[in-house]
Amino acid sequence: MKVKNIFNKVLVGSVLVASAFTTSCVNDLDTTPIDDRIEVSDNVYKDADNYIKVLGKVYGNLALSGQKGPAGDGDIQGIDEGHGQYLRGLFYATEYPTDEANNCWQNEYDLSFGYTTLSYAASNTYVSALYSRIFLGISYANEFLRETTDEKLSARGLSADAAFVSQVKQYRAEARFLRALSYWHAIDLFGNIPFVTEADPVGSFNPPQKKKAEVFQFIVDELLEVTDGSGDEKLLEQAPYGTAGKYAGYMLLSKLYLNKNVYTFDYDNSSTIPDRYPSGTAADYTEAAKYAKLVIDNGGYSLNADYTANFRADNHLSDEIIFSIPCDGRSTQSWGAMTFILSGSLWTDWSGLETNYGTSGAWGGHRTTEEFASKFAATDSRALFNRELMRPENDDIFDFKSGVGIVKYKNLTTDGTIGSDKSFPDIDFPMFRLSDAMLMYAEAVKRGGTGDLTVATGYINDIRQRSGQGDIGANWAIEDVIDERARELYWECHRRTDLIRFGLLTSSEYVWPYKGNSETGTSVRSYKNLFPIPADEIGANPTLEQNPGY
Repeated sequence: MKVKNIFNKVLVGSVLVASAFTTSCVNDLDTTPIDDRIEVSDNVYKDADNYIKVLGKVYGNLALSGQKGPAGDGDIQGIDEGHGQYLRGLFYATEYPTDEANNCWQNEYDLSFGYTTLSYAASNTYVSALYSRIFLGISYANEFLRETTDEKLSARGLSADAAFVSQVKQYRAEARFLRALSYWHAIDLFGNIPFVTEADPVGSFNPPQKKKAEVFQFIVDELLEVTDGSGDEKLLEQAPYGTAGKYAGYMLLSKLYLNKNVYTFDYDNSSTIPDRYPSGTAADYTEAAKYAKLVIDNGGYSLNADYTANFRADNHLSDEIIFSIPCDGRSTQSWGAMTFILSGSLWTDWSGLETNYGTSGAWGGHRTTEEFASKFAATDSRALFNRELMRPENDDIFDFKSGVGIVKYKNLTTDGTIGSDKSFPDIDFPMFRLSDAMLMYAEAVKRGGTGDLTVATGYINDIRQRSGQGDIGANWAIEDVIDERARELYWECHRRTDLIRFGLLTSSEYVWPYKGNSETGTSVRSYKNLFPIPADEIGANPTLEQNPGY
């Protein structure tokens, strides 16, 4: 049985050693805000029991917002603690600019801070917060890797314990995966980025900006080493729940190869970012299919009979989730993460909030449109919508009731029990799921990668049959994949990347309400396929060049 609370306890304990790390300042990626950093590090790392706690802080960057939670001592300065949380920022950036979600908050957020209308700018505080949070995670991982070398263990008298040394090498593999994950988010969202590893000196310096193609290759090389490489730093075949194992590495490799044509597109600040990137090669899609198939065949995962079980308060028991961000109502309290995703999707006037959704929080923030909801057949069990008091017309961006509510996530277990806290849900965020691997395999093979198209078709049918839908048929088109991904994976932070890969995020080929600040939707300039490097980072680091168009 998967035990969720064990890892959550590690996350909480990790906060105690957080002072050994940087807390903000991205342009100076590895500066520590205390003078006695070496002494603090030695005090932390001389105790073998602390290594798992420090690794927990590296993981915790995905779920936590600060040193205490839910507010009062945030990791990111200059913004409300909840708004500076990693998953919340990721949801803003990957869902709001798409057809899957829009936000009605107006006050200081200014049309969802430009995300909903794809009008974000380099001065946007929320873009800057996500950028900072991503690089904070990279910084945490770099520091852990610096402090866990064989030389450091030997100097602390810890190298005689062979079992401990072996454990630390596994921890290092996990830290390298987490750094790779954050670097993936960085190139996916921002393109050419500053680049630092544990080999770079600690102190005040300007990290050089690397082409996203270079960072892409670094990520791939790292993942290959920690999954199938010849070294002794390896991700576990079957990792404890909430931690990264080999199949999480394979999932990320599949995603990288599937989007390689986007990530290796060369540009500088005078280039034109296209609406549709040049097609990838058959070799790229073969690699994407290969790693997806390894997950499907060897990972031991299976589709839940009940789709909704992946999004409940006990979804840590799901056999479908490959890698998650663990959230717990008692030990990972935050106004970001799943608290934000769940509470932001609910309306105070809906019936039975606690009974139906297991929460007392209803912020009336994000919902979807009738156009997106129309992608689902009435019999599709994935159509988790609420139209109570809502109206289908998209005639007022500032009115939550203008649209369709999404109730995909619930702070209720599969037997209907409310989670441990009504304000902070127990729902883990499912970053990688088996159905995603199955759809990636199908798409990669359809795009020309080596594989079995009949098997690929079977995977799509397995997913459709689970939701009560008929088979797709043998003559399906590549466009069918992105529609199936929308129905299967909405609000799981995949949509922006998918739309870019299909050439649909900015183009006139596909529009939706509020795209381009139009009630019916319109195209936007293609440079919006990338977010801007925050203006304060450009000002602080003269080696950085701004993305085209900004």
